[in-house]
Amino acid sequence: MERIGQQATAGVAVLNGPALQVDAAVRVQQSARPAIITPWVDFLCVGGLVVVPFAVIYALDVPFSEFRYWNSTVLLSQVLFNYPHFIASYRLLYQSKEIIQRHPWASIYLPIILVSYILFCLIHPLIFGEPINIKYWHFADLISTSYLAIHYTGQAWGMVASFSYLGGALLTKSERHAVRGTLYVFMVWHIAIANVVAPEYSIFFPGIGDFLKWLLSTTTVLAHVGMAAVVVAFLSVARRIGRVPPLAMLVPVPVLYFGYMILTRGREGIILLQLAHALQYLIFPLRVEMNRTEVSSPRQRVFHVLMYITGIAVVGNLVFVGTSSIPSSRCCSPQSSWPQW
Repeated sequence: MERIGQQATAGVAVLNGPALQVDAAVRVQQSARPAIITPWVDFLCVGGLVVVPFAVIYALDVPFSEFRYWNSTVLLSQVLFNYPHFIASYRLLYQSKEIIQRHPWASIYLPIILVSYILFCLIHPLIFGEPINIKYWHFADLISTSYLAIHYTGQAWGMVASFSYLGGALLTKSERHAVRGTLYVFMVWHIAIANVVAPEYSIFFPGIGDFLKWLLSTTTVLAHVGMAAVVVAFLSVARRIGRVPPLAMLVPVPVLYFGYMILTRGREGIILLQLAHALQYLIFPLRVEMNRTEVSSPRQRVFHVLMYITGIAVVGNLVFVGTSSIPSSRCCSPQSSWPQW
């Protein structure tokens, strides 16, 4: 296990893979209360805005996907948050030859694998003029589900580690084990939920349906126990340092917990998790951009930040939506296959 003093660096590195391992990512403005943006902005972005709504949605079993403007809301959240978070990450990853060479799997090999798989899926339809086999899509979706389980929980740990360091509330070994152990449980929980609420995945594992249901019930219980352990760990931190730990450190794990509880009731919950995840991440590349910018006045800095946010939103919209910005009647409906995981 890494030394506690290295938590912030390790945490930032895991937020979205190697894309954030750049020098500017750890150059936070020096102040009496260190923060990525400001303490309150950090708190709101990493979970403060969504943790209470998530808890209410789960507790009251709110049928949010039946909301009249759900389709438009989904599209808006994707265009304003999810797509820009991809573009911001790509911009960091491909900013220099050095970064690309340092992380060849993320920057070169995985894209080649993905493009090769897409071409493989198209060979038969192009030759024989038949529709693409839906199993190819389901298989890619299944693989992405497993990746997202690692990705979401890894980012949550990165948030806890980074803000505990910034706020001078370093975790002891036992506290760190409680948080990370719970996130490992959440990772398996995510996979179990996905394979139960998305029945099309069963075509690849027709004989383990009962096992997956058992895994879901078991990991759900362990997740409750783990969440309680995280609360105890944070109380231990507060008692040891004599004050409330940084709020931005406290909310990432509960956000995942309530998000996964919502997800157990239906696949539409992944949209809420995507929103929370993207909002968490975006403050970090924004901080990098602010550190890179040499401006002579606060007004210029605000203008540059607004241009950056607008730029990644526009590029994300063009890349992932293109001219199909107006959702169809099936887009994002419970019966639609997009978006899923």
